[in-house]
Amino acid sequence: MTVDFLPSIETERLLLEKPEISFDFAIKMFEVVDANRDHILPWMDWALPEITRRAEDDYNFALDADRAWKAGERFEYAIYDKTNKEFLGGIAAIKKGRTADNRFEFPLRFYYKKVISISMGYLLRFGIQLM
Repeated sequence: MTVDFLPSIETERLLLEKPEISFDFAIKMFEVVDANRDHILPWMDWALPEITRRAEDDYNFALDADRAWKAGERFEYAIYDKTNKEFLGGIAAIKKGRTADNRFEFPLRFYYKKVISISMGYLLRFGIQLM
């Protein structure tokens, strides 16, 4: 049995989508990361200013996320407010190890605790398809 993740998940208030590979998305992501570094840094060292310095770093992240999705290694989702399409953060399912046992870790990428918990619930309930 293999596991596949839906490219988008819609809730009443949120939209979870594969990260868009565009500089517009990278700019949105960088602005949120930059504005929330103090909150993110205790858990996510990639938010260090030496690592995520500019929007181009987030563009490269989106490219890598797309590659990892296609390889079945990591399934990243951008989280948006459905009413205004505001980018709120991200969540991911990362395959543990290199085995075929379909075990995943779910690191919470950032920001609003309630949004993350709602997103996690929908990702687990509706995002995963067993093939």
